Amino acid sequence: NGEEFIEEKKTRRNKHKKSTLSTSLTKINGIGDAKAKALMKYFKTISAIKEARVEQLRQVDGISEKNAQEIYNFYHKL
Repeated sequence: NGEEFIEEKKTRRNKHKKSTLSTSLTKINGIGDAKAKALMKYFKTISAIKEARVEQLRQVDGISEKNAQEIYNFYHKL
């Protein structure tokens, strides 16, 4: 019925939205799907990740000092 179709469409859109967000993170050297998901779970938004300092990024499980620096540099290129 129509309701099921709408729910299915919402679910598909949400899946696509999540993968798009992780994709920008996975462009960063050393960041794969698992680390991208951990970052999103911790910070909730890409904007929050962009604004985070290296020390804040390090608080995320699985993010090393090198990863944190790579993420910071990726979003703060001059």
